[in-house]
Amino acid sequence: MSLVAAGAVTATAIGIGGAPFIVGAIVGFGISTFISVGLNWEGKTGKSISKKLKDGVHSTFNTVAGWFK
Repeated sequence: MSLVAAGAVTATAIGIGGAPFIVGAIVGFGISTFISVGLNWEGKTGKSISKKLKDGVHSTFNTVAGWFK
């Protein structure tokens, strides 16, 4: 999900609850930023979560493609 879509959904959800729309937008921005930083944070392994996922998908694709050679 893109950060814009996540922000819009959060802003709408908080707005429905009675808070002003701008409060929802600010909370949505904060949550999406937190998630983005979390996915790109490199821990002790030196690889981010998004890099690990990319490597896993690439490896799986190569394995499946190898079946048809």
